Amino acid sequence: MFAFVPIVGDIVTIPTGIAAVICGWFGFTRAEKGPASNHREALTGITLGTAALFVVFLVFVATHSPGG
Repeated sequence: MFAFVPIVGDIVTIPTGIAAVICGWFGFTRAEKGPASNHREALTGITLGTAALFVVFLVFVATHSPGG
């Protein structure tokens, strides 16, 4: 939800999105190697973190465009 707010989204969503992608990536590699069994949860973390960062990027482009 914070990703849609221009200034707050940058402060809150960017660090949490990056953390979600990194933790999801670590979880996914551990699940691939065998010590973990949470492929689905790790992939969900990667996907949602990437989607949050993409929304922040879209809001940034929309609010900082020269025509708007």
